[in-house]
Amino acid sequence: MALPVGDYNLAALQSRGILNDDISSLRGNSGYQVVLNENDNLTGGILTIGSAGNGCLVSNPLGTGNWNDKATSLRVRTATASTFSLTLQAEAANVNSGMTVEACSDAGGGQNMGYVDVGDYLV
Repeated sequence: MALPVGDYNLAALQSRGILNDDISSLRGNSGYQVVLNENDNLTGGILTIGSAGNGCLVSNPLGTGNWNDKATSLRVRTATASTFSLTLQAEAANVNSGMTVEACSDAGGGQNMGYVDVGDYLV
């Protein structure tokens, strides 16, 4: 089923025959992204799927669990290639895929993560 750009809460998905927590696979067209949300009305945890798509959400290769049992609302949007800077804090991360660990100058020292590329993640 093709969905145009827009926001889809649970009621909008159900009106199209898409059940709650039951999206098993999806593929985005070139230039578009799909943002899945755990809760209704685009709230809760998110998983962003780019135009390359994700053939199977049952055993998600992005390391974020079985999204076929999580997706309750979603947003279809055009993909942007803008560069940005964002500070996120993760005090107890235990899975690192692709991110670079650096020494940190914060009070108390420690490490920080830098140089994040598309597809990198930290859990």
